[in-house]
Amino acid sequence: MKEIKLTPYQSIFYYEWLANPSRSDYNIVSDNIISGELNKEKLFDSFKNIINEHFVFRSFIVNQDDGIFWKKRESITEENLKTLLVYHDQPLSNEDISKIVSEPFDLEKDIPARFHIIKVGHQQYRSILVFHHILVDGVSTQEFWDKLSQYYNDIPYELPSYEVQAQMHQELNDSYHEILTTQKQQMEDFWKEELQDVKNIDFTFLKLSTEKPTQSNQFKPYISEFTFSYDENIYNQVKAIRRKHKITPYLFGQLVMAL
Repeated sequence: MKEIKLTPYQSIFYYEWLANPSRSDYNIVSDNIISGELNKEKLFDSFKNIINEHFVFRSFIVNQDDGIFWKKRESITEENLKTLLVYHDQPLSNEDISKIVSEPFDLEKDIPARFHIIKVGHQQYRSILVFHHILVDGVSTQEFWDKLSQYYNDIPYELPSYEVQAQMHQELNDSYHEILTTQKQQMEDFWKEELQDVKNIDFTFLKLSTEKPTQSNQFKPYISEFTFSYDENIYNQVKAIRRKHKITPYLFGQLVMAL
């Protein structure tokens, strides 16, 4: 099977990681409380099965002369499972939690996912899922958790094979390239129409720093932050649009700023 190229958006995350492999600000964290009797082995087995069955988790990135690709990796074994799934039989300090969620991923070697279960009381557990943003966003993180629940509760669902998922990824990638190169105006027109009823958003621009990198401090971070507020009626319109198109608040903000 041929290797599958990263999508344009995935490539952005990869290049940013390549410039600074120690960064962890693209770690996506899902922090939940589980109440009731917990079958730890079954939960971990559910996690392992999801990782082994999904294309992006079952792949690693290779950087070649002819491009950047997803390449199939071997299935997770019980031995390397220990680095992905960790059970803590007592509560952790805030410092320990911070280390868990901020540890960077190596996108060329690691499976960019970690799962920690922390016992915090009698039949009370805290679950922390950590992913790299190159694999998931706010919407797909919830879908991952839903799949995990289905596995754990023996609710059947169908998932295409790795090869079929890879082909779907390639088709999606081709579609992205087509859209980004030939349909820019159509995209702008679509979102202008979708957002035309969301009016009177009061943007207050707050420049935290406008110092741009120079040759001597080219890796020094600088921030331009924009804050805004809107009333409850506008909020409800925004929420309806987000749900309709399954986009995150971050992406919605980008759309507003771009248009």
